[in-house]
Amino acid sequence: GFSIRTESAYVDWIKRYVVFHGKRHPRDLSAAEVAGFLTHLAVDRNSPVIAAALLKRNGHDVLVLERQRFPRFSIGESLLSHCLDFVEEAGMLEAVQAAGFPTTHGAAFAWGERYTEFDFRDKFTEGKGSTYQVLRASFDKVLADDAVRQGVEIRYEEEIIAADFSSERPSLTVRRLNDGHEYQVSCAFVLDGSGYGRVLPRLLDLDLPSTFPVRQALFTHIE
Repeated sequence: GFSIRTESAYVDWIKRYVVFHGKRHPRDLSAAEVAGFLTHLAVDRNSPVIAAALLKRNGHDVLVLERQRFPRFSIGESLLSHCLDFVEEAGMLEAVQAAGFPTTHGAAFAWGERYTEFDFRDKFTEGKGSTYQVLRASFDKVLADDAVRQGVEIRYEEEIIAADFSSERPSLTVRRLNDGHEYQVSCAFVLDGSGYGRVLPRLLDLDLPSTFPVRQALFTHIE
């Protein structure tokens, strides 16, 4: 049998799965619902490597395919304090703390003469009241390196050029960017954590134009 800790972890994930699908009974859910939940972990929780670490910690073999080489530039951001709960659950909080990112307790918004600020410590529920202002390139590298430490395999500078879901196990065609070599990956599930890259929607002709109005933004890094 399993240890009490392992059984508790399984029960917790079953509860999350059921709640995510509107508290429907698991016998009424198919592989598509499982894939939807795993994709939620990868995309909605904001970091594919966090999803990878969570899956690895629950006994799954995980392969991450990344087109770029970390660290790579991405616009930095101020994390919400609740994000650290997911980082901690993935066993990565110690690595993030050791990275030396500046601590922040809130956020401020200014527009002309209008100004509003929020203090994350002023809350009505349990949870962390502070977070970190991160350089996204460094932050992503910290998470990726820690996922590797936990046993996740990450292959950098490799891109998915085709996806086949017609058989029982999905199959991906992968190309190495350094030499053009192509190979196949067969797996139980595929999680698309590419965000705005929309890898699977583009490959499966599911990509639709955005209905949001076109916007522009300016950014800067301040030292």
